[in-house]
Amino acid sequence: MLVLSGENLVRDRESLSAALAEEFTVKMMVFGKGNDIEEIVKMAEVRSQAFEDVRRLIWIVDLQVLTTEKLEKYKAEDNVVVVLNLDGQPVDFLKKDEVKLLSLERAFAVAETKV
Repeated sequence: MLVLSGENLVRDRESLSAALAEEFTVKMMVFGKGNDIEEIVKMAEVRSQAFEDVRRLIWIVDLQVLTTEKLEKYKAEDNVVVVLNLDGQPVDFLKKDEVKLLSLERAFAVAETKV
């Protein structure tokens, strides 16, 4: 799991760009901080580890890590999770109240099949 806290924006943005450029992986990004987000991250980590060769979890604690372009592309109004397919395109957005272990697995599975 890649955790981007926002403490060093330049480094975090470089790390994010490198992670997004990884080939043959689907990426799940979780946005925010707090107890509820930490629980989502724990569930997402379990699902990403199930197929760690093709799944990548990125926790963006501080939204300042996202450039304006990435913010517009990945962060809808109230989603806390976005999943990108193998081509790096968003294929699923989840709001906080939609996140369950099964919905995270389903989002990963959908991303793995949508090219």
